Amino acid sequence: MLHPIVINPDFLFRAKDDEEILNHLSSFIKIYKEYWKDIFILIDDEKNTLTKKYKEIQNKYGHESYVFNSILDFIISTDKTKKINLDIDISKKKIDYLLNNLKINKVKQIVTFPDYFEENKISLKDITEKKPFSKMSTNEALDRVTSITRFSKKVTLIDPMIPYTICNINSSYYKSHNNDLSKIKSFSDASKSDLIFSLNKLIKEIYDTNFFKKDLKINIRTTIQNSKINHFRNKIEDNIRIKSSFNNAKNQNQEEFLFYPNVYKEKFLRFNTIEINNELFSLLKKDKIESDKSYQERILKSSIKRNVMSDDYIEKEIKHWNNIGEKIKADIEKCTSGIVESLNPNIVINAHFKDKKKDDEPIQDIYDRHILALDLDYSYEIRKGLDIFDAKKNKLKHITSWYIKLDTGVFEKSASYHIFSHPLFVPQKIIYN
Repeated sequence: MLHPIVINPDFLFRAKDDEEILNHLSSFIKIYKEYWKDIFILIDDEKNTLTKKYKEIQNKYGHESYVFNSILDFIISTDKTKKINLDIDISKKKIDYLLNNLKINKVKQIVTFPDYFEENKISLKDITEKKPFSKMSTNEALDRVTSITRFSKKVTLIDPMIPYTICNINSSYYKSHNNDLSKIKSFSDASKSDLIFSLNKLIKEIYDTNFFKKDLKINIRTTIQNSKINHFRNKIEDNIRIKSSFNNAKNQNQEEFLFYPNVYKEKFLRFNTIEINNELFSLLKKDKIESDKSYQERILKSSIKRNVMSDDYIEKEIKHWNNIGEKIKADIEKCTSGIVESLNPNIVINAHFKDKKKDDEPIQDIYDRHILALDLDYSYEIRKGLDIFDAKKNKLKHITSWYIKLDTGVFEKSASYHIFSHPLFVPQKIIYN
């Protein structure tokens, strides 16, 4: 959880002559130094009023104490301490105005001195370890999320599984789409979809608690894995090969054609006839003395490949296939736009796998889910997905294996950025002449 720090210049002025306070402050920094930039953010106003006063104090009194000067260096340095400037001016106001502004915006845990020395409530274990959702309330989970997003102008929600839960594209919905892309439907009802409900709840809370509402941009990044949608492509290509084999056999005056269900195996099926839109087209030749009725009966008894797509339908499905990324993007936009009237999230769909430049490079895929304050480099890993709320119960799901964890250190934080290095999703090309 991110903790804002507000340091009153008057406290620093008193601290310069108080060895006990200096030791407390120095110890505070040492305890959290390893995670300092991950768990704290220094608050100032739009004119850097507080920072300017810190510098004035350092210039006047820094030479009097090495410890005091080092503390001021640490606080002032942007390389060591992250800082955010709120859109308020306290140059002619008391620091309480700044503190009240934070509290009004639901900031509950503000680090101030010397109050902290008496309270000492920050636990590194609580901040940096995985926190199971099963041991949290809905408000506690939202508080953790908004602790990193409230000071950000660029928030990114990352979940690679969104396409498979926001519409019936998954192969498990075969009965509803029969592998026809034209039958894909979005699940736009938030009351019936935990993911849509959760995205709505997260986006609204992120907006409501944000200090920079006018400048806030929310991005949603997800991925599509070609292997997870190949049931659509396979059906199209199967029909293309059926039509091609049928036409080749017809041109060669043959009465049967071969269809290979798996192009990588030698096993094939023999057919004499195809059915398109309930109409039969057969390779069987009519004998000169054969009646029409007998010929039709022979066709009906032949080996028939049923439900073959027409040329027009194949072209229509290929068009849907080429636009599948845009279709999913539109579905996500439909489900997430209008949650806040002035805010429409930007949707980006990346490829699930990163392109490999060398054969010996490791395969990089995306399975981690994150909420990222991009401009501040703060992020939470969310496990197992962003659908953390139960739509019917309107509360956090209590599943023991699901958790939230603040990313700390370079390695953990890098995971939330992996998706940015992946190319945009492009469906595999279907060749059809």
